[in-house]
Amino acid sequence: FMPREQVVCSEVLPQLFVLLAGEVLELLRLPSSPRADEIRSLVEVRSAAQGALAAWASLMGDSVAWHQATWAPLERVGRQLTAAGAGGLSEDLLREAEVILW
Repeated sequence: FMPREQVVCSEVLPQLFVLLAGEVLELLRLPSSPRADEIRSLVEVRSAAQGALAAWASLMGDSVAWHQATWAPLERVGRQLTAAGAGGLSEDLLREAEVILW
């Protein structure tokens, strides 16, 4: 067991969090043409993920890694949506935006 202060100061922790956040976003993405059972399952998984992310939030606080993992994907999708315009929105881009906004 390590004291919280020592865990927060770890150099590896922010890197792990950024990798975890990227994987979580990928796993929580809606499938193409989801069935009702897939949506129900995804809601349950997202609920579990929310608890896990809240635990990480208490460790990461306002760190650069927290910003990178939470705001950077939103900013990236915002740029992509702006560049695509109304006519060029792909399903993948819309699914990515949906999970990030979740």
